[in-house]
Amino acid sequence: MTKTILFFGDSITDANRDRNDLLSLGSGYVNMLSHRLEGHKVINLGISGNRTHDLVSRLHEVVHESPDIISILIGINDVWHKHEWQIETNTNEFKCHMTTILDALKASLQKAHVILVSPFILPMGAYLPGMRPDLDEEIRILSDLSTRYQIPFVPLDSVFFEAMRTTPMEALTFDGVHPTELGHKVIADQLEPVIKDLLLDDCH
Repeated sequence: MTKTILFFGDSITDANRDRNDLLSLGSGYVNMLSHRLEGHKVINLGISGNRTHDLVSRLHEVVHESPDIISILIGINDVWHKHEWQIETNTNEFKCHMTTILDALKASLQKAHVILVSPFILPMGAYLPGMRPDLDEEIRILSDLSTRYQIPFVPLDSVFFEAMRTTPMEALTFDGVHPTELGHKVIADQLEPVIKDLLLDDCH
């Protein structure tokens, strides 16, 4: 049975998709996954620059598509914009926004599976030292929420740091935030088994 898998987030998900075309998947990990999930409908609702409050305001877009699986990758702009442009989302607001998103999806799409994916940053390019404590707190919040809501959590920040043991940072991201093609493959490789496990669960 064909399932709908929707990806919700910021520029890392967006990956230069054509936002006027719902079939456009961009050039990143969502596009890669669409080829690995043949037979299923894949939708990309990433928008560059989005923060958690933007996703709250765009929840109707997700509900409209009635997805079976929703992957959410958000949070780096909540940190980046605070340190680069003094546009602050504090950690309490971050937690409130994410809780609002999860509660709304649970209420509107009772049978849908949600996957939380941690934001990440590598120490190069856009990185500023003050970002790390804030990002670590966001990751802790997401991990706690995944436990509370009993949904999968993909710890991308840890995954990228592990990848740096064998791969130069510059091969994984352009600026510490935006992935290269190899970086997008790292994300796709992490999400693929999680999504396929959920698809199998729905078959039983």
